[in-house]
Amino acid sequence: MIGWLDLDDIVDRIHERGVWAYVEMTGGGVATIFAGAWHTGWDGEHPRTVYAAVAGPGDYRMPESPNTGHTDEFNIGADDQGETFGIDCAELEIASSADVADLIVAQARLPLGKHLTARQARRILQGKPLRWPPRWLRVRRTRCHPSCSCRGRT
Repeated sequence: MIGWLDLDDIVDRIHERGVWAYVEMTGGGVATIFAGAWHTGWDGEHPRTVYAAVAGPGDYRMPESPNTGHTDEFNIGADDQGETFGIDCAELEIASSADVADLIVAQARLPLGKHLTARQARRILQGKPLRWPPRWLRVRRTRCHPSCSCRGRT
């Protein structure tokens, strides 16, 4: 466990991995990282932007000092208006800010609304690639005819 996280450093690391991200104050001095694909929809009568990845909470302190968070209460997940908590960093053995950035990038690369599982997060922390879509969801290539050797590549 590393303890304190520099959220601005994590956002820079996410940018280095080719994913869009930023830190925003979401109310009451709470900092949240938003990353990945997004779309704007309606929540009743109000417009609402939904992101592929949301991480937090942290303390919003800009511009005086860096935005910070702590691994004891830091979660990473899909933007679902707080219905689930996503990946709890306290349960995983987070060794660096780079690990947190890797998990946020993995979540951001999933389709909107899909959650990174604890098993997938452990694979990422071990340096193994995230397999998406999972095996059970992949389309199998079949032959167009039993005697054909094309295997669906027509």
